[in-house]
Amino acid sequence: MQSREDHDVQHLDRAREIFPTDPDILFLSGCQRETYAAPHIQSAVRSAVLPSWFLLDVGSERAELRQAESFFRRALALKPDASEAHLRLGRVLAMLGRHADAANELRQAIASADDTLLVYYGDLFLGAEEQALGRYDAARDANERAAALYPMAQSPLLALSELARRQGDRPAALRALQQVFDLPPTEPERIDPWWKYHVAQARNADELLEELWRPFQPEGER
Repeated sequence: MQSREDHDVQHLDRAREIFPTDPDILFLSGCQRETYAAPHIQSAVRSAVLPSWFLLDVGSERAELRQAESFFRRALALKPDASEAHLRLGRVLAMLGRHADAANELRQAIASADDTLLVYYGDLFLGAEEQALGRYDAARDANERAAALYPMAQSPLLALSELARRQGDRPAALRALQQVFDLPPTEPERIDPWWKYHVAQARNADELLEELWRPFQPEGER
């Protein structure tokens, strides 16, 4: 459901009741709350005009981030090598302003990830945290690694431009921006995984469903 941006908490609430120690369910619960903390969700909630008897199960940005942190930590307590949970926890901590803790989680995610997509996210987020911590050389290195993984992605180039601007290096900032302008104008040539981050946790949902149903299919259709 998350792969199609159907963010219904009831299914996950019930899943946790049945399987309270399943790390994947806890991970997806964290992703749900991380999404609820996103600006587009928070903005929609603030601007919604609803009947007095109708309540949305969406808290403030900080409240949702704290819930997400709790779910990710519970998932990692059960499955410490879950690189994607480290990644998501790192980003949540970053949004909570805990940059040193966030950087540590992101480094763990990058070190253990065997998926290029996760490494890209890790380097992209780590670049922002290194910059927040004043480690500009490390920030540049992280963003350059992200740019090398997805050369058509604009996010690391924009991050490099902003980093150079903050350091007073206007020529470098403009060079990075020019690289953005030189990218192909449309998808699919111009691909930036950041645009799909909020559904990336469910990128293998179809494969998992197929695996679930396979034992119940007629033998000739397996």
